Amino acid sequence: MIKLTPWQSFAKDVVLLVLIGYIFLQREELRPFLPSRWLPWIGWGSWVALTGLTTYFYLYLPAVDFLPYYKGQNLKKALEPGPSGVPLITDYVSTRITDCGVDELEGRVILVVVQRLEALSQAEIDRLRAFLSSVPPGVKVVGVTASPKEVRRRWPEEKGLSGLCFAPQDQTVLKALLRSSAGALYLENGLIRQKWPWRRLPSGPEAHRWFASS
Repeated sequence: MIKLTPWQSFAKDVVLLVLIGYIFLQREELRPFLPSRWLPWIGWGSWVALTGLTTYFYLYLPAVDFLPYYKGQNLKKALEPGPSGVPLITDYVSTRITDCGVDELEGRVILVVVQRLEALSQAEIDRLRAFLSSVPPGVKVVGVTASPKEVRRRWPEEKGLSGLCFAPQDQTVLKALLRSSAGALYLENGLIRQKWPWRRLPSGPEAHRWFASS
């Protein structure tokens, strides 16, 4: 993953703008590679494909995650100082230093990610409850959310998830962790092994098979 500084990003935009300007000025000289009768079909096909992919990635997760919490990232190492003395990730707050007291960077852990507990739909809650009931013994479970302390305290008990503790986390971090209103990450010693949006949370035999093979 290539990280650009603000000036590098600005220079990239300037170069692209110049190239686009040249294409615009030379538009009368451009000739399509394909017969003109194909162009409407290509246009409509592209529109359908882009609309479908955009909808799918919105409902689930992007095909490629360019954010620092991608699948395969070692969160423990990313939080440690790098060669420059600065960690790759600086804004994440470990659940270990919160009231939950669960070290999500050690052992097998399900990290439940919910942007706002009070905004969850019943369908999301039901899916989350079914998933958590399928988590095998020996796998720690802890949640992170941007909801205020009072909501974090009473919400799990009200929803029949009294054993689940939610630690505070900035909403910007939550959006980077998981591009979904709710879902979960599976970590092994800090390594992000799997990410599920709430619509894809496994439960029952599917969850048992997944954990057995992990």
